[in-house]
Amino acid sequence: MSRSSEVQHSVAEPIGTDDAPPPFEALCSPEEWGMYETRLINALPKAWDTEQMRIRSHRKEHLQAMKAMQASCYGDEYASEHEVRAAETLEPVYPEEMLDYYIRCVHRVSRTRSAKRSAYAQQARIMARIHRLLTVVVPDEQRWIRLATALKYENKTRPAFQDEFQRRVPGWREL
Repeated sequence: MSRSSEVQHSVAEPIGTDDAPPPFEALCSPEEWGMYETRLINALPKAWDTEQMRIRSHRKEHLQAMKAMQASCYGDEYASEHEVRAAETLEPVYPEEMLDYYIRCVHRVSRTRSAKRSAYAQQARIMARIHRLLTVVVPDEQRWIRLATALKYENKTRPAFQDEFQRRVPGWREL
């Protein structure tokens, strides 16, 4: 295993996922975790932005998590489930910033020529979060309507996109 792979694996492993074993922290004594956590934090700058975001979110280091999240917005790739979960934890603290992040993520896929249905489904889940933020957290119904209408129009020739958004985004059909 390359040094880069080792760092990514060692940084990603301690947090765990829904389908993974319990986080490494739960398996350690407090003394062992204290030593390991120091190594983990020292290695964190070498980790991928998405892993930094997950770990910073888990540690309640919201500002650093948001910086890592903003750095992870690149290319034509769509946001992973881990990124979205980490971003959700930042919503109460930084609702406007999360809105901007979610909007960038949705637009990345809508501008991709040939995205898969799974990408559309993930983006529809993110769009549902945008809907919630714009109608409940930061009440701005007009902004929601403008954003959703424009996105729907841009993707009117993509039946799979429209289908996934109709399933997951409240009020998508009525737009």
